[in-house]
Amino acid sequence: IRDEQMAASTHAPYADAHQARLNNVHVNGHHYSSWIAQTHDTNQWLKIDLVNVTKVACVATQGSQEFQDWVTGYTIGYSMDGTAWTVYQEEGVDKIFNGNNDNNTVKTNCLKRAVLMRYIKIMVASFHNKIALRVELYGKVQD
Repeated sequence: IRDEQMAASTHAPYADAHQARLNNVHVNGHHYSSWIAQTHDTNQWLKIDLVNVTKVACVATQGSQEFQDWVTGYTIGYSMDGTAWTVYQEEGVDKIFNGNNDNNTVKTNCLKRAVLMRYIKIMVASFHNKIALRVELYGKVQD
């Protein structure tokens, strides 16, 4: 996934959306290890354009490498056109995934049913201290 395929609701300086890559590390004087929101509330999101229609099965997350900041809960939105969004549900209810319990441990959540999408939006439901996120998606590009 290229940098320009990643976007966010807001971002702090040197903590752009494209820093939100699993196991990314802090480079002194250049960038932080993760996406860090500029505004810390539950209206924040990270969006990825997968370019191709992809069946997404799992999402892995981490918080910030260098700070005690992480996302503790999130929902997933998905779209084929980037305009009309559907929130992933289980048993008819928006699924809030349990996020991280610390800043560096990888937490993987798998969907009960993989979903076809071109765009995914990870929407922050709760966080520890500040919103910081590194993410990786697992799935299969559709032919």
